[in-house]
Amino acid sequence: MELKKLGKTEHTSEASDWLSKLSVLLVYDFEGAIHLGDWDELESICEMAASCDDPNTLRVFGDTLLRSQALVPGEINNHEEFVSTMRLLVNKLHCADNVGDGKLVQYYLCLFQAALYRDNDAAFQILEEVKRMIDDGLVSETKLNWPEEEIQFLAATAFNEGIDWFAAGREDRVRHWVLSAASLAEQCHDGGKLKSLITSRFNLLKIGDLEIKQSVELDTEGLVPMNSSAITMTAA
Repeated sequence: MELKKLGKTEHTSEASDWLSKLSVLLVYDFEGAIHLGDWDELESICEMAASCDDPNTLRVFGDTLLRSQALVPGEINNHEEFVSTMRLLVNKLHCADNVGDGKLVQYYLCLFQAALYRDNDAAFQILEEVKRMIDDGLVSETKLNWPEEEIQFLAATAFNEGIDWFAAGREDRVRHWVLSAASLAEQCHDGGKLKSLITSRFNLLKIGDLEIKQSVELDTEGLVPMNSSAITMTAA
């Protein structure tokens, strides 16, 4: 209670000292909660850390969480909780001061990749958020410059995810992911080359034009298998 009062006052040396000590303790709490698998506690710790107004603590949390990936149990609920906690951390960093563009971009890339193989729907939502940020050029009232090579990486990854869904017989998922890839490719200053490549590779699937259609699962009976690995692409 006394600490909370100090936190609400002006940043006196005493308040800053208490907040600094609290940040250190929260790092230990965060690491302990990961090892115990206490995901609910992780979110509470993140909220407390954000109130300390110290982006460095949140960055330590993010790095610790990423290093812990091998320790995360295989159940789907834990995967979703991992992504949820990572997303909360990135959102807090998004709103924090003194976080450089390059670092923030890397955290969003880490968040996207962490979600991709754990919670596909969350990964798609994150990709859409990134697309809006790239379009707007704004993050928490400051311009966020996304390097073109990172945009190309996201576009290639999204396209390849669409190809994976084609192999699973999900035309609706294919279109959503490839459309996102094409939209990202439009942000590249390459004269439309990457978008043209994505469109031409999509056309090889022979499932119609690249546009959103109602959710339809492909009838895989009697379907001639296609070597989808020959259609995937890598970032330039």
